[in-house]
Amino acid sequence: MCGSETGIFLTIYGKSRKSGRLFLEKSNNEVMFGENQSDVFRVNTQSVGPVTKIRLEREQLGTLCYKWYLRRVVLTDLNNTSWMFFFHCDRWLEDKYGDGLISVILPTSTNPVDIKTLVTYNVTIFTGNKQYSGTSANIFITLMGTLGTSGERKISNGPLNKESETQSKVESLYLGSLTKIQIRHDNTGKSPDWFLEKVVVDDNKSERTYTFHCRQWLATNRADGKLSRILHLGNKIIPDFSDDDEDDGSRKKKKERQDDDEDCEFEVVIQTGDKMNAGTSASVYAIFYARSINSNQNNNNKTNKSNNKYNNYSNNNMNNDGKHNLHQSKNKILEMPPYKIEFKGGKFSRGHLDVFNIRMRRRMFPLDRIVIGHDGSGVGSGWFLQNVKVRSLSHNKSQIFNCNKWLAKDEDDGLIERTLYSEDAKKSSGNPSNYKVVIRTSDVLNAGTDANVFIQLCGSKRETASLELKKSTKNLNKFERGSVDEFELQADRVGSIKKLKIWHDGSGVGSDWNVQDVQIIAVDDDEEEEDDEDDDDNYHNQNAKRHHSKSPKRKNVYNFQLNRWIKKSDGVVEIKEGSKKNEQPKARYRVQVRTSDVSNAGTDANVFVQLCGSQKQTEKLELKKSAKSMNKFERGCTDEFDLQADHVGPAKYRVQVRTSDVSNAGTDANVFVQLCGSQKQTEKLELKKSAKNMNKFERGCVDEFELHTDHVGPIKRLKVWHDGSGVGSDWHVQDVQIVVDENDDDDDNYYDRRKQKNSKHHKKLYKFVLDRWIKKSDGVVEVNEGASQNDKNNKNGKNDIPKARYRVQVRTSDVSNAGTDANVFIQLCGPQKMSESLELKKSAKNINKFERGSVDEFELQADPVGPIKRLKIWHDGSGVGSDWHVQDVQILAGEDEEEQDEDDDDYYDRRVRNHLNNPKKKLYKFLLDRWIKKSDGVVEVSEGTSQTDNNSKNNAKNSKKKKIQTKYRIQVKTSDVSNAGTDANVFVQLCGPQKQTDSLELNKSTKNVNKFERGNVDEFKLEAEYVGPIEKLKIWQDGKGFGSDWSVDYIKVFMLLDNHDDDDDDDDDSDDDDDYQRQKGKKRNGNKNNGQNVEEEFTFKINRWINENDGVVVVASEESMKKKSVKSNNRTNNYKQYADDDDDDDYYGSYRRYK
Repeated sequence: MCGSETGIFLTIYGKSRKSGRLFLEKSNNEVMFGENQSDVFRVNTQSVGPVTKIRLEREQLGTLCYKWYLRRVVLTDLNNTSWMFFFHCDRWLEDKYGDGLISVILPTSTNPVDIKTLVTYNVTIFTGNKQYSGTSANIFITLMGTLGTSGERKISNGPLNKESETQSKVESLYLGSLTKIQIRHDNTGKSPDWFLEKVVVDDNKSERTYTFHCRQWLATNRADGKLSRILHLGNKIIPDFSDDDEDDGSRKKKKERQDDDEDCEFEVVIQTGDKMNAGTSASVYAIFYARSINSNQNNNNKTNKSNNKYNNYSNNNMNNDGKHNLHQSKNKILEMPPYKIEFKGGKFSRGHLDVFNIRMRRRMFPLDRIVIGHDGSGVGSGWFLQNVKVRSLSHNKSQIFNCNKWLAKDEDDGLIERTLYSEDAKKSSGNPSNYKVVIRTSDVLNAGTDANVFIQLCGSKRETASLELKKSTKNLNKFERGSVDEFELQADRVGSIKKLKIWHDGSGVGSDWNVQDVQIIAVDDDEEEEDDEDDDDNYHNQNAKRHHSKSPKRKNVYNFQLNRWIKKSDGVVEIKEGSKKNEQPKARYRVQVRTSDVSNAGTDANVFVQLCGSQKQTEKLELKKSAKSMNKFERGCTDEFDLQADHVGPAKYRVQVRTSDVSNAGTDANVFVQLCGSQKQTEKLELKKSAKNMNKFERGCVDEFELHTDHVGPIKRLKVWHDGSGVGSDWHVQDVQIVVDENDDDDDNYYDRRKQKNSKHHKKLYKFVLDRWIKKSDGVVEVNEGASQNDKNNKNGKNDIPKARYRVQVRTSDVSNAGTDANVFIQLCGPQKMSESLELKKSAKNINKFERGSVDEFELQADPVGPIKRLKIWHDGSGVGSDWHVQDVQILAGEDEEEQDEDDDDYYDRRVRNHLNNPKKKLYKFLLDRWIKKSDGVVEVSEGTSQTDNNSKNNAKNSKKKKIQTKYRIQVKTSDVSNAGTDANVFVQLCGPQKQTDSLELNKSTKNVNKFERGNVDEFKLEAEYVGPIEKLKIWQDGKGFGSDWSVDYIKVFMLLDNHDDDDDDDDDSDDDDDYQRQKGKKRNGNKNNGQNVEEEFTFKINRWINENDGVVVVASEESMKKKSVKSNNRTNNYKQYADDDDDDDYYGSYRRYK
């Protein structure tokens, strides 16, 4: 429950703008954000257009702290009710739960059941090795990619040590290719200063690794004083130049390198184009990249040529172990880390020149490229950039980077970030290259698109600008279903093409597009020379090519398999060259064709078929070779053809789920599975309706479900989970079996086997053994096909180990309410293995087991575990009053348990031979003497905690002491306010100076039939353990019934004093103070002749609401508060009185009583 003292703020992001920070108040409910409650709010803000995402933030407004688990948010535009957006969250917004964050960014969805799966990113932080480089602060990170950001996540609670590696996980929607991260700390702790070396992020979905170098301080009193940094992909560590010889030449080079490492001033001039609405109000930034340099570079061209020739020769002279010789190892390629600059204070208005002075390292010049863009914020963020001019004041040279394109989502190709190359870099790269782009649109329903399509070629040296595919040379209407389009483009030379980026602007009706593949043909006569200029094997070939200037141009072909839908919301889709498409598993078809028995019915033509299913259709299939006739399609003949093609309809899977036969194994939750095959996996599938049982997933039952979904090939793994809904959602699964048709694309004899089996429909069975509990907190449970539970024993061939016999004696303590009706389980733990969970079902001594003061005995059989070292014990909390007080547990093993050596391979063989032949038994004792509640979970106790004989005698003597019981009368006044009453079950606990009673339920009121009604006073008579003067009262309720919140005015407790003998008052266990005992005795003696029972009254003023989430409310009595006040005033005088009694023999005893 969130509570009224917590503020929730909402920010709405649309395509045109974003709203302000909106405070959510005035819900349709009196108490906002209650458990299993929907709250409706109305907020007023300017129109933001179609909503893309929202941000929810939580702030603490009061002193109370409430936990809050948010399920989802539904946003409706009241001016246009058809605009309804769904935001799925399913996470805690609480600093002590989940990932500890109290703000979250949620992406939009127009489908209420469309829950986007999360991707796990593994983040590794490397702390530097400088002095005091570790930190005590908390670390936060934000991942940013081509498809969005993760929002800020807390990944470390500190401290981080020097030269340490810290790993954490970040779950988010898929962000595409990561481009940058933002990392910071909160400057808390004794030593918050932090030197960050680098951050490595592993993308588990795309299996890519991103490295973000930093090598800077995040500290207020070091370097630039920043606590937050944005790290871009591709940052390199500045190399450490070290020289072996310190001669004059090396010292001069070292001095030049030191000059290059110094910062110098650059002037950046940004020219906004002179077009309508060309200016922007967004925040503009640029990333500057230096050119790769050669550490052994010489300005003399002749020397360069000779060095290249020498290096080409030395490449052929490599050592046998594959390492280069010394001469080549000095020729290192170095890269400078990029610089990101945010241009603050610029106007960027139409036709305006904005001039900025920045500082970068001197060696950054000349620049290789600039990545410039904006954040899309503000009204009218679109920007037309003409060019960028960069001038190095130390070199007194300039570079020009032309753009002449829009950086706007609704203009040109929709990009708001572009890569610009300088004019001299373009000249040095030679003439532009010619590319032929061949695109195949898939032959599926509605595969075509009318949107404008763009691509970008990413090569080994650079990448092109965005290229629009405007005019197809083959078709008038491009990108139609099943068609092949060709485009001829001119772009910069990029070297060998490694990746392709493709996207569209979503224009036109039905813009979603299904692409089969893309082929790029590069016509380049210099690329081979450029790529291989350092290749030693081709050195002489290059010289020969220079003499044949009329040699034909070479064509390089690059294939990119997509076979997927591309939507505008997908953004830029990136695919590597040569990547294989995610092929659907092939189906086998046997086609029989009967030619009619009429004149001239046969044909010699090539015949084709196409199979059309409920989901899609196959490609054209030629009927080539008949399995029955040499001459196919003859009059009156029947021909048979075996074909392979895509599945055109859904696959049918029969899923059998066996729920274990253990206590509370069933569940009412919604269960989901996902089938993972050798080539793909299905979407999330819900097991809705069992074909065998009305109530599915009951204890010991087998349920069967029929699922229709895509073909996945042979099933390798199964994912299963549930949503935790319903009461007692925890579920114990024995196994899952999946039956499918055995039409396997890897089986060449499928049809032959079908004939041998008389055409019976042959099935294949996949079995997944779980034998475990599945909770909502476990998330997705993944199990491999054919998994077995006793892998170790099965591998060693020792499956026939006989069961060991155990006799278990359980002693329930002789205290009030010590017994339990819950189901109790134990687990025996030996030195090498442990038994399965064993339920203590039937006691050999008592019909009602686990009663107060009783001893129960159970006979169990389980796998031998060796000498029992530890015992695990727990219960399921079932029944009324499930809390259980256990005195001890004794286990008598059925045979002598010998110690097992880790290297003793014959241990189990010897156990099999000697099983039941050795009459020796061994007793193991586990002393608990404690309460066990369901909330305690598994309680673990070690063997050998038994006490000595003397202690045992003392314990036996103490256990025989009779506990004093007394009678209590409790009056409860419910407040006279609206909805003050409750139907919940109320419990109290009375606390004295040394001990407290058990939990007491206020069950039956002696004054009212309906207890706890508004303004009523209820009275309850209880009997419980005597605890002395009542100083505190604990009260709580279980939240059951409608409107369980309860407002209490006061509670009075009357304790009957004339209920036990004076001898009982002298019991050492009570330890009550002497003054109270004397006063109590006087009251009893004074009223003994009158025959009246004397009661002591204790008043507790509460005057507050109590609900289930408050837990236990503790209130001090008015009498104890007055008593403490009097004692504090007289403490000094009393201490002096005791200190002056030097002749008092009982001085120390009196002082102890005073203390």
